[in-house]
Amino acid sequence: VRRRVEVSEGSPLVLAADAVNRLATTLGERGAEAESSREKLRAMLDTAGDHAVVATGPQGEIRAFSPGPALLFGRTEDEVAAQPVGLLFEEGSWRELLPRLSRRNFRDRGLELRARLARRDGTTFPGGVDVRLSPSIPGGFVYAFRDLTEQTRLEQELRDSETRYRTLVEGLAQGVFIARDGAL
Repeated sequence: VRRRVEVSEGSPLVLAADAVNRLATTLGERGAEAESSREKLRAMLDTAGDHAVVATGPQGEIRAFSPGPALLFGRTEDEVAAQPVGLLFEEGSWRELLPRLSRRNFRDRGLELRARLARRDGTTFPGGVDVRLSPSIPGGFVYAFRDLTEQTRLEQELRDSETRYRTLVEGLAQGVFIARDGAL
C-alpha cells in the first residue's frame, strides 16, 4: 500500500515531500510497465507450441523458459532459472555458437543454425536454433529450439537411397533409359 508523504504547507520539507511523491508515482508506473512486459513475454513463451523458447539476460543467464523445454530438454524452469543457456547445448556446439553471437550482422538479422543440444540425462540430439535479440530484456537473447531428430533421420535415408541408386545405375554394363508414356 503506497501512501503519499504529507507535510504542512509552511514546512521546509514541502519540496522534498513533493519530489518523493513524484518519484513514488514514477516508480509505480515503471513497475507496472515491467510487470506488463513480463506478462507479455510469459504469454509468448507459453504459446510457442512445439518450440522450446528460452529468454536470457545480458550475461546469458536463463530468465524465462517456455513449457516446451521441459519436454525437449527434460528440465523444468525452476532447474534452469539463472543458469547459463550454454547448458542446453553440447559443449562443442556452444563453443561454435558463442563467437557468432557477437557479430554485427547477427544483431540485424538474428541467427538460424543447427546444433547438438543436450538433455538433462546427458544425451544429445540434433536441433534447430533460432537466436534473436530480446525485445524486452536489454542485452538479452531469445532462443527458439526445435528437435530435428526425425528430420535428420529422413535426410540420412534420402542420402542413403541416392547412394544406392547411383551405385546401381553406375555399375550397370548396359545403357539405361526411362520411358514414360512413350517418351524417353
